[in-house]
Amino acid sequence: PPSSKIKLQVADELSANFRKEKAKVLDLCCGVGFSTRALIKAFPDAEQIVGVDTSPEMLAMAKFITAHVSHLGPWYERLAQSYKTMRSSAAGFCPMDMNFKQGNAEHTSFNDGSFDVVTIM
Repeated sequence: PPSSKIKLQVADELSANFRKEKAKVLDLCCGVGFSTRALIKAFPDAEQIVGVDTSPEMLAMAKFITAHVSHLGPWYERLAQSYKTMRSSAAGFCPMDMNFKQGNAEHTSFNDGSFDVVTIM
C-alpha cells in the first residue's frame, strides 16, 4: 500500500538525520505495526523499538504479523521475482522482534527522556 511506502521513507529520513548507536525508538499510534517495522529497518542497531497503540485488536494483529513475517520471507522472495508489485506492497515487513504495548499517546507509562526518537506515523 502507498502508506507503507511513505512510512518507509519517513523512517529512512529519520534514520539519516538522527544517527545514534543503540537508539531507543518509540512509535506512537502504531496500529498493526507497519510504521514500527519500518523503523526497525531504518534503525537496525537500535537498542529498543516500541510500538504503542490504544487498540488491543490492532496490537494483536501487529504481534501476529511481526511473528509471522520471517515465515513469509522465502515465499515472498520467490514471488517477487515474477511480480514486482509484491515487492513494493511487502516492503513494510521486517523479520525482527520488537515490543508492542497498549497505551495512549497522550499519557504513556514511560518516563520522560526514555526514548531518543518518538514518532507518530
